[in-house]
Amino acid sequence: MPENEDGNGARPGPRRKARSARRPQPKRIAEPKRKPNAAARQQEPRIARIESEAIEVGPGGVVVGPEGTDPPDLSDTPFDGTTTGRGGTANRIDITYDPSKSENACPCERIRFIQTAQVFVDGNATDPGDLVTAMEERDNTALDDDPTTERDETGLHVDRLTGRREPYYGGNGAGTGASVVGTCNGTSRSATMQDTPFYHDSFFAPGGADSRQGNDWNANEIVVEFEACAFCESGERAGQFMECIKWTYRKTAADVAAGSNGRAELGETTSKPSKAFDKAVKRWIDTKNFDLPGAN
Repeated sequence: MPENEDGNGARPGPRRKARSARRPQPKRIAEPKRKPNAAARQQEPRIARIESEAIEVGPGGVVVGPEGTDPPDLSDTPFDGTTTGRGGTANRIDITYDPSKSENACPCERIRFIQTAQVFVDGNATDPGDLVTAMEERDNTALDDDPTTERDETGLHVDRLTGRREPYYGGNGAGTGASVVGTCNGTSRSATMQDTPFYHDSFFAPGGADSRQGNDWNANEIVVEFEACAFCESGERAGQFMECIKWTYRKTAADVAAGSNGRAELGETTSKPSKAFDKAVKRWIDTKNFDLPGAN
């Protein structure tokens, strides 16, 4: 989902076209990756969440697992979060990381967020540029499916806008726009970020308003899984990831009918990034030739 760094509520229309050129990959012996057709999707449920608290998407994209449960209790964690929105929707999320509540954060001069995202259309992992042409650059830093892993990592990427030179969420990586840099070095200040994911209604109908752009998705549900981790950019703990929080954006055909932009849902917190997160960050910094503190 496009990172809404400046809160401008941009609403990109869909365009499905040939995938942009990808970075060279080591050769491996494996079956070629194919996106399942509609018949396959009806027969084989897919896992549509990152590692924990899986939600199965069954025939026709119907959610089988738990949904709409109470928000998680974050009182014993360094995180706080709220979801808000306008017009009967709640697709904006605000996340706060308080380093004074963490055993892993201090001392650190500059605490930043790095966030990864992965898009699922009716339960199938999808490259970001396959949905929105403005996100095609992200395909170059996104993961491919790894047949040795349990989950499909297709399209998992660091959530940064086109042209950004740093992996840190918000603005141009300078702690502006939709993020505030935290600190815990004598004084303590929380790091914050906000995101407002959105996908155009025409993704959920055949030949919708943007059919001239090649829209043929006719999706029942689009889910974006996010993992946001606090990171020490400078200071005694420079290069160290702290705690992480997972959250989800979900929009369905029913939301479209109800005039809703979808909803954001807070998820679990973890003491360290997932392995998939680490792989996506490494891919990003290797592709962008960025010197991340602490990276080998």
